[in-house]
Amino acid sequence: MQRIDFLDGVRGMAIILVLIFHLVFLELPINAFSLFWKNAGNFMMHGVTLFFVLSGFLVGSLLLYNRESKNYFKAFYLRRAGRIIPLYYSLLISYYILKYNPFYNFIETDFTSSIPDWTYPFFLQSIYIPKYGLGPDFLAFGWSLCVEEQFYLFVPLLIYFFGNNKLIIISISAILASIISRILLPGVDDLGALTLITSRCDALFMGIILSVIYQKKDLVAMLKTSLKQLYLLLFILFFGIILNFNNFSFGVFKLTWISLFFALIVLIPLCNDDSLIAKIFKLNLLKFFGKYSYGIYLFHLPIFHLLNSINEQYGVPLISFNLKLFFISCSIIVILIISVLSYHFFEKYFIDKVHKIKYN
Repeated sequence: MQRIDFLDGVRGMAIILVLIFHLVFLELPINAFSLFWKNAGNFMMHGVTLFFVLSGFLVGSLLLYNRESKNYFKAFYLRRAGRIIPLYYSLLISYYILKYNPFYNFIETDFTSSIPDWTYPFFLQSIYIPKYGLGPDFLAFGWSLCVEEQFYLFVPLLIYFFGNNKLIIISISAILASIISRILLPGVDDLGALTLITSRCDALFMGIILSVIYQKKDLVAMLKTSLKQLYLLLFILFFGIILNFNNFSFGVFKLTWISLFFALIVLIPLCNDDSLIAKIFKLNLLKFFGKYSYGIYLFHLPIFHLLNSINEQYGVPLISFNLKLFFISCSIIVILIISVLSYHFFEKYFIDKVHKIKYN
């Protein structure tokens, strides 16, 4: 399958949104923002939604392209496991060592949770989130990995056994089912609706729909001639998001609305590589963040909370806005350095290994 250059920039945009939400918006004093900017800040959490759309597209495209391969299932699962598990398990081992060490007391919320420790290696912690919350701050990002890994379990079966037209029908059904799920699974502070695969699969299946569209070159060519209509729809979706910033509620349809917005942002450059959106995603800064996005995503909360814990016990009290901002900036620099080192000296070894597993 041919590599699509601008998708690294999509990853970069997604991880930047997540960083801004977790490390800037949630950490700065809430009274520093008006209602509009509070809602705009909350939107940054949907960098994860963009990741889901992109993941659905990439996995769908890969599996559709290799559907006739004899080692279709084996190659897919080994390649996915080789990319996801080594770094994630390394982080889990660090979590268990730090949590149960007898020598240093961290901030309680960093490691305390009612979610059983055994669930994390099996990507099952998300099923406890509606009852117990996101879990320890150190691993609060993990729910999204659960959603993706659970998706990876069954999507190869769907693509293998169903043709493109049926895949579209299944995907639309899954999107509708996710809306129903959000009605039925509110959880604590709506965490069930935000974190369970049943309520978040709309973004992933929008990615699957994009992958089916991308396989049909005549359809892509037709959409390329309809870019004005696509931009109009994108503007309407964006206008709805701006309304949401002003406290207009979409209720259970909000996540699907945002997923559709991100799906269009991916679809337009897929149809026209010379579009403005494609040029934005090809910016070197976004491609840099995209290249190291997996490490940044896994490291950003653990490193930030560890640095914050150490600073609270031995450092300078972050009593002013400027001090807090300076600490956040330094933390992000540390996160980026560790993520780059992790990629080149740890992750790349496994990436090179799994890339030797070819579909045939």
